[in-house]
Amino acid sequence: MLTRIAFVMLSVMMMAPSCMAAEAPQAAIQRLTAEIRKQPADMDARRNIAEAFMKTGLAVRAEEQMRIVMQYGKRTPEDFVLLADAQRYAGKYTDAMRTYQEVLGANQANAKAVSGLAYCYLLSGDANTAAKVCHSGLKQVSDPAGKKELAEALRVLEQSKLQAEQGKSVSTQTRRS
Repeated sequence: MLTRIAFVMLSVMMMAPSCMAAEAPQAAIQRLTAEIRKQPADMDARRNIAEAFMKTGLAVRAEEQMRIVMQYGKRTPEDFVLLADAQRYAGKYTDAMRTYQEVLGANQANAKAVSGLAYCYLLSGDANTAAKVCHSGLKQVSDPAGKKELAEALRVLEQSKLQAEQGKSVSTQTRRS
């Protein structure tokens, strides 16, 4: 459980900076909430508030905003990834996997979708599939930033495997004592 929490927190910290990087997330939420009240059809404000919700740990609220964007706005690959990220942080791994796979169906070289999918497998307890997804993604992704993101995901996966093995070893030794 602690390993799972650590990886969720790590993945939240690894989120790409948004257009509101200079503004504190709480202040951004207040400002964007006012903008959305004035103009409910402002999909950019909804995307930005979803990112702010993610940064403050309110993944369910982020998902709500992204569902509105997906229903009424132009649906970009970045929108699908942000929706999937919100689903993942909300613990909806199956939904997030489906959304990431939808992105990858259109573009197998989307590093954010590949790493997000890998983290879903890891958080679901399937580290082997997570590693396979990352290795496959490294073959597909050509941009250096994407490769770096996937290499970081692989590093986290390997660290997770080591911690799991150490935990099993300690557990086994404790039972023998």
